[in-house]
Amino acid sequence: IINSIDIILKNITDTKVYNDSLGKHFRRATYWETSRWKSSGYAALINHGVEIIQSKELREAIIDLYEISYPELSEYTRLSEGNFPVILPKWLELIERESTDFSTFLEHKSSPFDYQEIIESRIFRSILTFLRSQRVVEIQLRNSSIEKNQELIELIDKELLKK
Repeated sequence: IINSIDIILKNITDTKVYNDSLGKHFRRATYWETSRWKSSGYAALINHGVEIIQSKELREAIIDLYEISYPELSEYTRLSEGNFPVILPKWLELIERESTDFSTFLEHKSSPFDYQEIIESRIFRSILTFLRSQRVVEIQLRNSSIEKNQELIELIDKELLKK
């Protein structure tokens, strides 16, 4: 997604020539991946008391992951998705979306109604840079959560080896 935004930005600021290969990048620029995770095991652990976990390090890692990292990622995703009702109307004024059938979102293309208007639109460039920065932050948050998951797995393995 970030790569597609970069390609569009480079094209509208430097190249300034439309080509058909940009269609997939215009489409991808609006794609937003969501996050899902199960917390039922954590909820059960909380109900029984995290004190049953003897390792303080493991207990703190579990709490950090479920009470800080996941909620932070969830909140950031919610706020980012909340921007689309503001951004989408302007985007749809400038970009025509290929009609969809039952194939996947990313297989379709989108194209500007008027490419010259896209090149001249400061608002469009601002939308792209804003979407790009949101995705960079979300990727950082996801990577941090993945790292914490991995650390948690290693701590669990370490505790199991003690038994």
